[in-house]
Amino acid sequence: MTQLDEKRLEHLTQTYNDCRGEIEMRIQQRDNFSVQFIVAIGAVLSLALSDFSHAIYLLFLMPAITMFYTMQILYSYSIHDRIHLYLVNVLEPEMRKILGYSATELEGQPFWETHSNLQAKKRKLKAPGIRKGFYIKACLVMPFLSSVLFVLFGIQKNILEDIYLIVIIAVAFLVVYYALVIWVLDRFKKSEAREDHEVKPVFTREERTNLDALSCVDFIDNEYTNDELKRAVFLDRDGTIHFDKVMTHRVEDLEYFKDTFSVLKELQNMGFVLVIVTNQEGIRKGIYSSQTMSEFNRKIINDLAEYGIKVAAVYYSPYSKEDGDISFKPEPGMLMRAKYELNIDMENSYLIGDQISDIKAANRMRVTPVMVTTGIYPNGDYCSEDYQVLSPITVSSLGEAVEKIKSLS
Repeated sequence: MTQLDEKRLEHLTQTYNDCRGEIEMRIQQRDNFSVQFIVAIGAVLSLALSDFSHAIYLLFLMPAITMFYTMQILYSYSIHDRIHLYLVNVLEPEMRKILGYSATELEGQPFWETHSNLQAKKRKLKAPGIRKGFYIKACLVMPFLSSVLFVLFGIQKNILEDIYLIVIIAVAFLVVYYALVIWVLDRFKKSEAREDHEVKPVFTREERTNLDALSCVDFIDNEYTNDELKRAVFLDRDGTIHFDKVMTHRVEDLEYFKDTFSVLKELQNMGFVLVIVTNQEGIRKGIYSSQTMSEFNRKIINDLAEYGIKVAAVYYSPYSKEDGDISFKPEPGMLMRAKYELNIDMENSYLIGDQISDIKAANRMRVTPVMVTTGIYPNGDYCSEDYQVLSPITVSSLGEAVEKIKSLS
């Protein structure tokens, strides 16, 4: 372990302890709220059932008290859950990486939050704790109970001469309260949906516009558009997946390398999602259309599917270097879009490409690059100053690339 890794691990450990301390504080906070709730309801109920003629109105405080403590409990859980997800998806994976634990084998590793998350999934639990469900149910039951008690004791103590007026007041209170409590619970539910790593993200129109500005997308499998943090292998297309025949766009010219299918299958089995990122300068130059490119890409996707290989997405840039567009490698637009749209853990992901532009794009997004010499532009790239400075891992085939990735993962 390098000195830098030791310092990073020390910082991560301190942050981890701070987060665990915050979670313990939230658990204690919920214990306190539960005691306060029981005391408050007991006091109100005792006063309401006393001989004091106006005490019966205190029955209407019971739902309000229940709702107040429900909001406090739910808010405490929302912070707890956010910290939990941060530990599981960000902090513990980074600590595993420094300590040399496998990123794919999570069982048996000494990380409490990851262990808790795995156990919850096995037992099909949605969230930790029992109080949360209790308070939500109490929030829905208490107004009905209070209204019934108001009617019964209102009639008994003759607080109003007209029994129908008593019932009307109780029903009106019930309707108003339920409208309020449903609105509050719905707000918390939507907040949880944004935090839940199993829920698919919903992009606003503005966010979608921002994604579209990063790059074009030719294909995306919605199975992968969720908030689960994923490791990916980004793949250049021409010269990496298949032989580059200079702006290859005709289906009949598609010729794979001998190890393409076996390597991509192995990467998928290792837990990586496969994302194709490809410059398509031929569209900008009018050599072929985006529709022709799409047909070519569909052929690749279908051929891979026959071997049980899934492609999560195909991002492309229909520009040339002179346009200076953020999507055109070495610019990182395609990788940036994949990061946000597919929720990619970039620092634990890899990019395989045959040109120095692929390497630059990967470095800009902190993705580990692997350069293959299977393209048709090797001499200029390997003699360039950029190649000497970046010194990327360089291999002669996809097979060697996957071996390197194995050794680094």
